[in-house]
Amino acid sequence: MEEKVVAAVSEGEKALQKFDQINADLAELETRYMVIVVQGPNDKDGFDMAHKARMDVSTRRVGFVKDAEKMRADAVRFQKLVIEKVKPVEARAKKIEAYLQEQEDIVNNEKARIKAESDAKEAARIQARRDRLAAMGVGFNGQMWAFQTITIPDAIVRASTGDQFEEFVSTIQLAKDEEDAKRRAEEAARKAESERIAKIAADQEAERQRLAEITRKQEEDARVQKAEMEAKEKEIRDAQEAIEKGKQRLIDEENARLMEIADAQRREVEAKLRAEELEKARKEAAEKAVRDAEAKRLKDEADRIEKERLAKIAAEKKAARAPDKEKLLAWVASFNVANIPEPFLKTQEAKEIFRIAKEYIESALQDAQDKAEAL
Repeated sequence: MEEKVVAAVSEGEKALQKFDQINADLAELETRYMVIVVQGPNDKDGFDMAHKARMDVSTRRVGFVKDAEKMRADAVRFQKLVIEKVKPVEARAKKIEAYLQEQEDIVNNEKARIKAESDAKEAARIQARRDRLAAMGVGFNGQMWAFQTITIPDAIVRASTGDQFEEFVSTIQLAKDEEDAKRRAEEAARKAESERIAKIAADQEAERQRLAEITRKQEEDARVQKAEMEAKEKEIRDAQEAIEKGKQRLIDEENARLMEIADAQRREVEAKLRAEELEKARKEAAEKAVRDAEAKRLKDEADRIEKERLAKIAAEKKAARAPDKEKLLAWVASFNVANIPEPFLKTQEAKEIFRIAKEYIESALQDAQDKAEAL
């Protein structure tokens, strides 16, 4: 068995020697590839050389990393040795790749910048067209621009040439001018009609004021006549009130005398009723006191009988449990926890387990004794 392990380790060591060759190859690649320089965004030859070189190094790196992964699976020791060898080699390869990627990015970044600039210009061009249509009052539902009966898809607005778009705008502007002219004519007609109605209203207001003045004079004459009539009516009412007050005073005096008589009779009847109600309440209270005393006596007697019955049952149960109580107490006393043999233990953890178990037994026996004594 040991010979097989030694042979496996020997084979692994031989395999590790492969990384020496890989290092030598990487040294050659560094010399050959890390002099490649892309002169600018338009240097296609330099870009292609950097790309091919990076792909070569990447392919080699992936290959020897896979070989290393297979060797790591043989044994833990061999795996550690492989990791120690592959990390600097992988780092060295990645360093070359990173350098070559930087060279490629000179072209890639410029292409991305040019594309982003072109996209921004196109977006600004389209937005300018949309803003122009919106400023003209053309409606937009997200897909279609519409003004009166004229409709233009937003896709055409985006894709049309400058002349085509200007033609669309001219068509919409003509329709808008016609609509504005029509609106101005309607506004002029509405203004003329408003002025005519205002003149009629002014004439009607003048006539209303003339009629109101006639009405005011008539109402003023009516108020004067009404005031004279009310003065005469007041004289008559004052005389009648004086007569009525005299009659009412006599009636009030007679009513007061009759009320005094009625109050005296009412007070006499109420006093008699109160006396009868007090006597009735006294009798009912005495009867209730007798009933309550009898009910309490009966309840106390029932409670005493029930208490004696329960005490008798408890005594009978306690007497029935007495033999079991003595047996349980004797059983608990038969245990002597102090004499439990302690095994020879070396570790503190094991001693702690024994101590806890012993305390648990002592607690269980004490609990059994307390419950047996309570029987």
